[in-house]
Amino acid sequence: MAFWIHAGQFRKRPWRLIRVFGWLTLVLAALRRLDLQTGLARVSRVIGARIAVVPMPFPECAIDVDTPDDLATASRILAAREAIPPPLP
Repeated sequence: MAFWIHAGQFRKRPWRLIRVFGWLTLVLAALRRLDLQTGLARVSRVIGARIAVVPMPFPECAIDVDTPDDLATASRILAAREAIPPPLP
């Protein structure tokens, strides 16, 4: 838990967050040599638990709704989606 509290303070500063997982991870990311599988393996090793990607069908799933502006953005996206008729069967 202490690790995630420490790492969480950098969630809006990607380079600092990557650094939490080690200098080599930071260097690999900076050189654009850190692919998804390597990144998952490195993070899993650092935290001591296996992690994986959970595919989501909508990119909006990643919106962090923790401010009124975020709520307005999410509401606007959902309203726009509801306005689009579903595809015909």
